Amino acid sequence: EQGSATTLGFYLSGYANATVDLFRISTSTLTATSTAIIVDSTGSMGFSTTSPFRGRIAVVTGSDNGGGVVVSSSDNTAWRDINMDGSGSLHFYGGDAGTLNNPIITAAGAFTDAPSFSFLKQDRSVLSRDELFEILDDTNIEKYRIKSEVAALGESADTHIGIILDEAHPLLSDRDENGDIIGYSPIRTAAAAFRGVQLLSGAIDIRNATTSFASIFIDSEGRVGIGTTSPSYKLQVAGDVAAESFVNISTRGAKRDIEYVAEGEGATVVERLRGLGVARYRYNDEAADAPLRLGLIAEESPLEVLSADGKGVDLYKLATFTLLGVKELDKRLAAVEVRLADLEARVGSSAQRQIYSSPTAVNDGSRTAVSAVNVVIDWLASLGVRLSAAVAEFRNVIASALTVGSADQPSGITLYDEVTKEPYCFKMSGGAATTTPGACTGSQASSAQSQADSNNPNSNGGNGNNTSPLTPPSTKEGVGTGADTTAPTITINGNNPAEIEVRSSYADLGAIVTDNVDTNLGVLTFLDGAFVSEIQINTAIAATYVVEYVAKDNAGNSATSTRTVIVRDPYATASPQTAADLTQTNADNTATTTPASGLPSSDEEGAGGDVDLTTPAPPAPAETSAASESVPSLPPDTATTTSSI
Repeated sequence: EQGSATTLGFYLSGYANATVDLFRISTSTLTATSTAIIVDSTGSMGFSTTSPFRGRIAVVTGSDNGGGVVVSSSDNTAWRDINMDGSGSLHFYGGDAGTLNNPIITAAGAFTDAPSFSFLKQDRSVLSRDELFEILDDTNIEKYRIKSEVAALGESADTHIGIILDEAHPLLSDRDENGDIIGYSPIRTAAAAFRGVQLLSGAIDIRNATTSFASIFIDSEGRVGIGTTSPSYKLQVAGDVAAESFVNISTRGAKRDIEYVAEGEGATVVERLRGLGVARYRYNDEAADAPLRLGLIAEESPLEVLSADGKGVDLYKLATFTLLGVKELDKRLAAVEVRLADLEARVGSSAQRQIYSSPTAVNDGSRTAVSAVNVVIDWLASLGVRLSAAVAEFRNVIASALTVGSADQPSGITLYDEVTKEPYCFKMSGGAATTTPGACTGSQASSAQSQADSNNPNSNGGNGNNTSPLTPPSTKEGVGTGADTTAPTITINGNNPAEIEVRSSYADLGAIVTDNVDTNLGVLTFLDGAFVSEIQINTAIAATYVVEYVAKDNAGNSATSTRTVIVRDPYATASPQTAADLTQTNADNTATTTPASGLPSSDEEGAGGDVDLTTPAPPAPAETSAASESVPSLPPDTATTTSSI
């Protein structure tokens, strides 16, 4: 019994320097005696062992929850049985989980198991991508050394790698009900890392990727290599690339220092493209039996199509460079088309109206020859020459020598008196010039005179109608007075309306005139109501022009077709000006001259007023300014027909 609150109760005192146990409690059975509790001479206490080891309390435990140290709550409702097996692993048992809830600490000090069964958890959800990136963004992986180890070991202390728990994301640490950190849970860090691998594998499937070399490589400059570890470009692929589309960023807002290539540079581009060699080859890393490729050699290519380092060909640059060449070829082709259209206009006009002189001409293969002759006749008609059976009609004749008749068939020249309008035959007789009243006689002269009389409305033998296609007679309302009442057909060559850009060239392709009766009909051209012998428009600024083509047949039927020419500025927002808007501008810049002459209108009696489809004769002097222009009006009896393209 303890004497008082300040006196020692029960105690056991050993012998000084004793080497045997101070205290021992043993249990005995019929077969053996077992020590239950022992206090050895050093003061170490052992349970179920007679030799406590390295500690004040030593407990020999079993390999399951049948022994060890029991730690329980104050009310004994929760407990854990702690014991160590023969491998040195520390086991934790207890609670309602029994042997299922058994985290293990191995001899190396690492957790090998943890309470992760579904029946132990609630409020479960899969860690989202955003939550994972939040953890990664808030947590640094650092290198460090433990202060106590540095104090004990100095510079030889080990360097660790890990997280700083109080600076890491809260989900990586164990916390109490107040949110205070009470421990570090490696399983949390491992779970976050595992979830990161899951998300990465979902974005990039590498299950079939080779592991013998890097499939994707990113260097220190941020350049990405696929199939190569030495990329020279932002993205370099060792092999073929397939895609549905490759888009080059070309919006104006993404560019600066914009400067358009001069129009004339296209000519040099064509020549350089012409001299550019196209090669077949294999790349160095391709097999010997790989298909040959087709392309360019950078060292032999124009600098304008090369990459920045000069070792590659920029496909966008190459396409644009080729486009320059195509535009130049298009310009050249347009010039060829103008020349071809002029030829086609002449050939086509004759070809559509071919008249074969006999069935033999059709059957013996001479169709081409007849067509060629008609082309020549059409061309001569455009110059004011008309050829018909046994008659050649010229507007004016200038010759260094002129022969009329021959020694076998002398002939003369029929001239008409300016006053009496009567014919006289001018001949040579006995070396002297003689004139006799009447037309010259003789087979050739009679034939020529007969044809001339038939074409002269004032001759005795004339019919009052000039049948030359170059000077058809005027009629009222554009309809002839004879059996032919069908107006000619005017076919416009080329586009209608025709659109061109400012500062480009324009060549009018003209029109083809056909008629149901007459051949070799000419055509007059008017630009914005003014007669012109050649269509020339101002392409310096945007504007709209109107070109009219007028034709009349020998019966007096007339027709008109119109083409609209639009000169537009692709960068302008305002509508193009009309030619009338440009009158003052053109007058300021260019002094125009009076064209040959206007179309004569019908006289008051209606017998004259023929329309001359050749270039009009020079006008009488008029008091006009240098910039004015005498404009012939359209014939009052002109009918408008629908143009065809």
